This record gives sequence, C-alpha cells and structure tokens, in this order.
Amino acid sequence: MILLHHDKEYLKYCKQVITEFVETQLNLSLNKKTQISKLNNGIDFLGFRSILLKSGKVIRLLRGQAKVKMKHKLKLLGKLKQNNIVDEEFINKRLTAYKGYLCHANCYKLFKTYSKKNGL
Repeated sequence: MILLHHDKEYLKYCKQVITEFVETQLNLSLNKKTQISKLNNGIDFLGFRSILLKSGKVIRLLRGQAKVKMKHKLKLLGKLKQNNIVDEEFINKRLTAYKGYLCHANCYKLFKTYSKKNGL
C-alpha cells in the first residue's frame, strides 16, 4: 500500500493508526520496509520505480534487480528453446506474461532487446 500526502506529520499519524489496527485487529505487524519518505526520491513498489518529475508527470521504470532477473530468465528460455526442451506454447506463455508485466512501465525496448538477443 502506498499512502501519499503533503504533510509529513499527518503521514506519521496515519502510520500510527494503521499500525495499531494491524496489530490489534489482524494480529500482524508492519515490516521494516514501512517508511515515510519524500516523493521526489521515487517509490519502489512491485518491481517498479515510480518517479515524480518536476512537470508533475510520473514515470515508471523497471527496478534494477527486476531487470537482472528478467535478463536471466529470458536467457534460460532461449537455451530451453534452442535445446528443444520446451515447446513453442510454453515460450509464448512466458513471453506474454512478461509483456503483461512490463506494459506498466517505460521498458518495451529493453524487453525487445533481451528477447531478440536470446532468440525469442
């Protein structure tokens, strides 16, 4: 969950209320990643980095570690295809899943480059 507000003190209050609710009603606790930070630092969420530009536009980029994982998985898919270990349907399902994930960010060229490089 991401909560945005212009007043840092209000965000601290919200965090306290959410923490109390989670602990008393759900018997859970917030993890150590829970933080209050400035929006211009960007938001790291679900494998993407969302950055607010001075113009007010928000761009979403693929996080560095997610790029590395994608590169390795596409390389593995290329090897599996080359050695005829998996069929074309399996490859297409995996590529479609990646395209669906990556359509939420500005990284289509990156995906095309990695796919082409691995013969997919």
